[in-house]
Amino acid sequence: MNSILINILSWWIPKRRYSLWHCNILELILAALLFMFLPSLTLIALYPSPSAREIRSQSNDSSTPSTEIVKQERPDEAHPVLRLVQTRNWTYIGLGFYMACILAPINEELLFRAGLQNCLQGILTQLFRKRLHINVKICNWLISVISITLPALFFALVHYRSQEMANESIESIIRTVTVACIAWTLFPIICYSYLFFVRRLRPRDMFGSWREAPRLAFYGVKWIWIIVPTYILAFILLFIRLLTGAHFIPDPICLIPLALVFGFLYYRTQSVLPSIVLHILFNFTSLSMALMTLLL
Repeated sequence: MNSILINILSWWIPKRRYSLWHCNILELILAALLFMFLPSLTLIALYPSPSAREIRSQSNDSSTPSTEIVKQERPDEAHPVLRLVQTRNWTYIGLGFYMACILAPINEELLFRAGLQNCLQGILTQLFRKRLHINVKICNWLISVISITLPALFFALVHYRSQEMANESIESIIRTVTVACIAWTLFPIICYSYLFFVRRLRPRDMFGSWREAPRLAFYGVKWIWIIVPTYILAFILLFIRLLTGAHFIPDPICLIPLALVFGFLYYRTQSVLPSIVLHILFNFTSLSMALMTLLL
């Protein structure tokens, strides 16, 4: 009976094609710290702390009206990148698309799938198979569910925005996104250099073989339908918010189904290429729809 139940539950778990390269915990922690603190270090390097004289001069000039890039009558609770698109300035729109459609997919899939999910797969494999000696089918099912679900929840929580972040000024958003673009352009360069030159990994360990790259990319494209339930969930939450008058930003809730698909794609192929492609398509579609709404 147990074997029948496991077969039913694990029908969606295909055999993995590539060998696991096992990111260890120390590497994952260092990558997470680098991901979190690299923008702050870049901000300090580009905008050093002002001197006391500059602070006094700024306080004296605070009474004079400052020119704003975009004048807003009330704070906007839209996502910061969408706020950037709302400026109608093509330089800032390009910056927003670069941030959301290139940097975010590469960095987040590198950190959450190739990092956290890969590390969990290695830890759980060692625990369930070698120490607990669990049945292979049960072991594969537990590894897949846990390693896909936990990174998906972390991925969603990282996108939580507080009310203060939502009401941030457009000048501060432009400065933050500019610094983040510089920092997170360096992040994958540092990580991939370490993995390929220090760990001696092959590119196929992360992306799959070059011959199968088009098939893997197309496999990510086939999951584009996940955009529809994600938007439906977002509209339901928006409707609930309007009815109740609650002040919350439901990004994490809407992103959980999408993140589960990212994790499934990585578990199935052991390649970050399908999830990166799907991530790019989702972000590009969202920003393009917002831009078209503004221009029409």
